[in-house]
Amino acid sequence: MAGRQRSGRDEEHPSERERLELWLIEVPADATPVEPAVALLSPDERERAGTFWRPADRARYLVAHAALRLILGDRLEVPPLEVPLERAPCAGCGGPHGKPIVGAGPGPGHPPGRPQTQPVHFSLSHSGSWAMIAVAAVPVGADVEERPREATLRDIGPSLHPREQADVMAAAPGDRTAALGRAWARKEAYLKGIGTGLVRELSADYTGWTGAADHPAGWVLHDVVADDRHAAAVALAAAPATCPAPKAPAPKAPTPPPGTTGPGTALRPYRVGWNAVLSSGRWRRHREQLI
Repeated sequence: MAGRQRSGRDEEHPSERERLELWLIEVPADATPVEPAVALLSPDERERAGTFWRPADRARYLVAHAALRLILGDRLEVPPLEVPLERAPCAGCGGPHGKPIVGAGPGPGHPPGRPQTQPVHFSLSHSGSWAMIAVAAVPVGADVEERPREATLRDIGPSLHPREQADVMAAAPGDRTAALGRAWARKEAYLKGIGTGLVRELSADYTGWTGAADHPAGWVLHDVVADDRHAAAVALAAAPATCPAPKAPAPKAPTPPPGTTGPGTALRPYRVGWNAVLSSGRWRRHREQLI
């Protein structure tokens, strides 16, 4: 798909990069070799990668987490392995296995052990052949989902907010699984953004696409352009009143995701291949085609 090149620190829109940066990374099932990604990961991440018995799942995990460390390292101006990743307390039980966060650590011009002056929030998701990463200066949640099956529509659909169920059922019968994928991606992006995950009831909040005024207060939801087999979304906390949010660049002729009606509000991420992640010299400060 045609696009335009971006480079450096996005000189055209410097404030947008501080607000929200979206990356969509393609990791095909036959992606090999991915072992160079291991060198970018922490011991805990390497151990986790070893638990995947399917090579495709392991490759997706390795590339996604290597990309996360490269992107955050770029923001913090530190090597990937020095990115201080931690876990927030669990929203359900308070245990040390909650939302992944950037902990107190190095930042631009700061020695290790001192917090960065600009907060950095992120969210990582991977499904099918895609991994998606969102980075922002405010709390953010991102999710990418493969198109669900008919059985999932029957099993999960009734658990959604009543208006979301109506949004899904308003699609043509053949498009309802795609509409469910869209609804689920938006729901999970929001739940990841607020840090509860699926601990919070799926029916508690409306995150659909037919009534933005009824979305949870203080949050903005957007679809993200992926492909016809995946749905993706991002949820972004509203900027403080003292720091107005810059307007995002309008995508070129956005097309509503499958199974939807009405105008599209989809954001277009930076799109890169898995091999670019493994070539860190090409990655740092490099922006692939903006789709």
